[in-house]
Amino acid sequence: MSAHLLRRLLLLVYLQTAASTPDCEELELSPLITGPDGVKDDQLSASSIYSSAYVAKESRFTSEIAWCKNNSDPDPWLQVTFEDSQTIFAIQTLGNGARFEFVKNYTISYSLDGSKWNWFTSGNGTIHTEIFRKPSYSLQFSGNVAPSIPVRNDFETPIVARFVKLHPLGYYEYRSVRWELYKCLNLDCEGPELSPLITGPGGVNDDQLSASSIYCSSYVAKESRFNVFYYSCETASGSVRGHAMTTINDVTNNDDATNNDGAMNNDDVSQL
Repeated sequence: MSAHLLRRLLLLVYLQTAASTPDCEELELSPLITGPDGVKDDQLSASSIYSSAYVAKESRFTSEIAWCKNNSDPDPWLQVTFEDSQTIFAIQTLGNGARFEFVKNYTISYSLDGSKWNWFTSGNGTIHTEIFRKPSYSLQFSGNVAPSIPVRNDFETPIVARFVKLHPLGYYEYRSVRWELYKCLNLDCEGPELSPLITGPGGVNDDQLSASSIYCSSYVAKESRFNVFYYSCETASGSVRGHAMTTINDVTNNDDATNNDGAMNNDDVSQL
């Protein structure tokens, strides 16, 4: 396997693993909405309510009923506002504790400032939306199949947010839901140490950077590095610079990630 192909493969493996939940033996989860560190009633809000009995504070797991949206609400949501940003690892839902009503699936959006929102997407990334509308590629979480059977969804990529919204989609009888969000108490795994691949001590040569085209002779591919004045530019109206990162904790050179016949070791890849 050539060194160039190996570097590309290592980068692909990192991009798949670096954004995932750190590899700890078992996460000890703690509730963020209800419990010792739970929020106050006025930190729970909703787009609408079915009646005065089904207000947002009834969305706690300890409620005997649930929050339920108004029938005329075309885009319902249930929101929690934390005092500080939280790293959230999982969500769990229940239906109405007094009636056979529950939400079958839902989406999640979140924000740090309450004005710029992101959708939890199927690609483990986020899509920024200035106009608050659900994109078709947002991830739909599995909800409940009965009101009193809790269903938990662990986030492959934890989210950092101060504001979180649950958007109910499919439902049985009514969109009635109780929910809980979870933080991690025993997370002692640090994130990967990152080192630049394009620019830096181990960076590539100028002739290893190429492009489909250039705007003019000043905007060549080598100008896409982070430490240059000009940008690599596709058109006069938009410029773009890219920067790839890889882990250096376990793989220090090309030989470390290969065995004697040039094949990649599974153990080395799993440590990236």
